[in-house]
Amino acid sequence: MYDLSRAERFGPLDKEAEDWRFSARYYLLANSYFGLNWGLSSDLFLELCVPAAVWDSCDRASVSIERYADQLDEGDPCEAVREYEAWEWSPDLPILQPVYDVVALMTDRCAAQSAPPPVTETPTPEGTPVETPSDTPVP
Repeated sequence: MYDLSRAERFGPLDKEAEDWRFSARYYLLANSYFGLNWGLSSDLFLELCVPAAVWDSCDRASVSIERYADQLDEGDPCEAVREYEAWEWSPDLPILQPVYDVVALMTDRCAAQSAPPPVTETPTPEGTPVETPSDTPVP
């Protein structure tokens, strides 16, 4: 980025140079979340990895995704499913398989957790025996 800034002093940069500068800035942004926010780090590195595989973005995305899957697995299953759905990731990226597996498991756990308890019949007595009063005193 420094070299591009220096070159820009001599004249405008072409489209390819601007694209490289943008990619470098985006990589630095993604890297700044690596280890701090696995979900956001995964999302940002995927933006670099999927279309162009810039630098080691796919390796970083893979590590971030695995850590994010572990993080999802540790928490509340329903919250994990909601968080995953909020990312709106493509459902057919092989690199996201660890997350897909955890989310499938969490979806099942959430469904089991939020399902109403099974109805069991409480036994009811036939009734209390009632003695009919009589006019004769009982000794």
